[in-house]
Amino acid sequence: MKDFFEELGKYIGETATTVGNKAGEVIETQKLKSQVRSLTHENTVDLLELGRGVYEQYKSGAVLDEKVEGLCEAIS
Repeated sequence: MKDFFEELGKYIGETATTVGNKAGEVIETQKLKSQVRSLTHENTVDLLELGRGVYEQYKSGAVLDEKVEGLCEAIS
């Protein structure tokens, strides 16, 4: 009977370790996904600011590429 409980204790300990490791992996994966979402959002904001800057140049009369100028005219 003693052997049974020793084996059971080892099995429970190994299982707890495995579950703990998997939980750690899930947490790390979620952190990385969060970082990706954050960087994607920051890129979107940067692109919007870039677009605003180009449009402001257009409004001030700066000479721009034909394609850019066409897009700015469409916005106007």
